[in-house]
Amino acid sequence: MSVKVQYSSRDFIAENPAVIKDKLLRSDAISGFSQVAHNQISAWDAEIKLLKKSAQELSDIVQDLQISIILEFRIPRREKCLDAAILIGGTVVVIEFKVGETSIHEDDIRQIEDYAPDIAYY
Repeated sequence: MSVKVQYSSRDFIAENPAVIKDKLLRSDAISGFSQVAHNQISAWDAEIKLLKKSAQELSDIVQDLQISIILEFRIPRREKCLDAAILIGGTVVVIEFKVGETSIHEDDIRQIEDYAPDIAYY
């Protein structure tokens, strides 16, 4: 069982980053991950900061569509977890963070492409 960490863009922008991180930690614990590595928590800090900025910019640009943000979405029956998804109207934008990387690798692109058929049903 997993708990979805999902916000409207307005709520995500307003939420304290520590509360978001706490929800991610609880979601991991419910999903069976009793320990979270320090580097994962640091990655969440960077991701939340970037996503808050992006959510604000998107909200300013796309005012007539609902925007939602889902974090650490576990794809049912696939044992896969995407870092973030931004839902804009009927469009899903999947984001896979590679904190600390300076370039995009072929495996990174394949990872995102692999999520597309999985999330098409959810």
